[in-house]
Amino acid sequence: MISRTKSCSWQNGALFTVGFIYTLFMSVYMSCLCNIGNAKINALLIIFSLFSSRLLIAHIRKETNNDWRIYLILLLLSPVFIEAYYGH
Repeated sequence: MISRTKSCSWQNGALFTVGFIYTLFMSVYMSCLCNIGNAKINALLIIFSLFSSRLLIAHIRKETNNDWRIYLILLLLSPVFIEAYYGH
C-alpha cells in the first residue's frame, strides 16, 4: 500500500532569507529620528530573533510539519502589532 502522507519541509534557508529581507525593509520603513522609532526597530529585531530561533530549533529537530506558516504570518504582521502597541 502506498503512503499518502505529504511531508512539508520548513525550507529554513528560504524562510530565514525572507524574514531577514523583510526585517531590513521594515527597519527602514519604521525608522525615524526619535525614541519611538528606535523602540519600534528594537521590537522588530526582537521579533526577528525569536523567529530565527524558532527556525533554528525546527532545523535541529528536523521538523516537517506546517507550523512554519504561523511563524511567517506572525513575522509579516509584526509591524501591525508594533504600530498598535506604540499607538502610531
